[in-house]
Amino acid sequence: MGAHKNDSAFSPSQERAKRARRKTFAPFSIGKQAALFVCLTILLLFVDLFLYMGITIYENNQAFGSGTPKGVTMKIGEDLVRNEDGDYELSTYAQNWMDEEQCWAILISNEGTVDWSRNAPESVIRPYTLADAATFARMGYLDDYPCFICKRDDGILVTGFPKDSYAMFPLNYWPQQTALRTPFYIFFIFIVDAGIMFLAYFVSRRRVEKNIEPMVKSLDDLARGKPAHINATGSLSEVGESINAASAIMRRKDEARKRWVAGVSHDIRTPLAIAMGHAEGIAENQSLSDEVRASARIVVRQSARIRDLVSDLNIASKLEYDMQPLDAHPVAFARMVRPIAADCANDRLDERFSIEADISPAAEQVRVSLDERLITRAVRNLIDNSLRHNDGGCTITLGADVREGFALLRVADDGTGMAEESIARLNLEAQNIASSAFSEDRRDNGPVPPPHYEEYAAMGARAARAPIAPESEAGSAEMPPSLRPKELAGFNDHGLGLSLVARIVIAHGGRIDFSTSDPAGFETTMRFPLESS
Repeated sequence: MGAHKNDSAFSPSQERAKRARRKTFAPFSIGKQAALFVCLTILLLFVDLFLYMGITIYENNQAFGSGTPKGVTMKIGEDLVRNEDGDYELSTYAQNWMDEEQCWAILISNEGTVDWSRNAPESVIRPYTLADAATFARMGYLDDYPCFICKRDDGILVTGFPKDSYAMFPLNYWPQQTALRTPFYIFFIFIVDAGIMFLAYFVSRRRVEKNIEPMVKSLDDLARGKPAHINATGSLSEVGESINAASAIMRRKDEARKRWVAGVSHDIRTPLAIAMGHAEGIAENQSLSDEVRASARIVVRQSARIRDLVSDLNIASKLEYDMQPLDAHPVAFARMVRPIAADCANDRLDERFSIEADISPAAEQVRVSLDERLITRAVRNLIDNSLRHNDGGCTITLGADVREGFALLRVADDGTGMAEESIARLNLEAQNIASSAFSEDRRDNGPVPPPHYEEYAAMGARAARAPIAPESEAGSAEMPPSLRPKELAGFNDHGLGLSLVARIVIAHGGRIDFSTSDPAGFETTMRFPLESS
């Protein structure tokens, strides 16, 4: 029963997902979306109504600036009077308006005869029956002329306008030009409505993006191994809780890792120092055989190497978690490089190896803000890497130069070199360290991808996907030499030393690039920002 209960239980993430779905489909959420839709619809209706009224007023002002045809017809009807002689007279104002508008007018008596006319075509001057008057009064046209009616005691006043000047409808009329422009006005209103809908969509999307941006930043921080915390509300609160939970787990793991590294480093030092002390005593005891003393010296050397590895691990861990403060101060670049080369030549090399210093005149003049202790450690690690991977011997060159606003510190050898895919892997891992060590707002002034980084990344990805064939009975891998497992590894194959070098350079705000030296061998170039003058 207990096992069944555990199987049916939901994890915290599943519970958060269920709550998020319930919030999404909750009546309140649906009602809120419906209310927003109704508000948007009402807004569009009000905008359309406002635009229609504006267009109508504009067209009326353009077409009826001096008065509407119907209003002018009523005005003519009022101004048309009969004198003592029985003749009809029209005011000068009305006559001028009719001339400007190319308007004509006739007065049809109650008996159907035309008693008065002005500017009227001959075709409209004729007797009319009551049915004729009713027809053109209803249709709005007389002999294809748009016409308007004014009822008088002595008959009916009819005013007519040029053909195709007005479009007559049962309840209204429009100037012909207005009717022709109607499709344009409809399209204009559609564009305005579409613009409002796009604006609403943009604002809504911007709000969503604004809520998502902190989450994206937090996910980037998590990807770089940095803690993150989000105070998310609304429908995205569950996502924020998941990110916070993941950050808390990562933070606990990082703390455990830091404690473990510090504990292991501390626990190893004491027994290692004791073992080295006894081995040194044996190596210096002249009463023992040469074979025993040689074995003791090997123990001393290997113990020293373990001590250095433990120290590298401790320094790398502190740099990764910002626990290693940099004692950086401006130093003369060339004056710092020469002692490193001299010390390595005196302490580390046998007859198979040689070391050279290549310092340019430009490097003699610059100062760089560096932690000399850490930089020396990085250079020694690179030299050790050349010693370990070139059993046949090589020449190691320690160079210093200035290019494009950077001080260049170069460690190169002319040994067996390294496969192209392995170099790509090293550069890719160095870039990953840079990405995890620096936030987005510091990248402009901090590390940048090494030269040809895209090419390196592609080769590294190709190498990572390459299958590792099992060794044959003869002991060699059944795959091309350039893709053998030993050469595919990055920092892991070349020890902690190269990883520490990358972390030291990046901690100084510098850049590191691994490449093949000319004509063969392996080369590491470290770039440091120059000290501002």
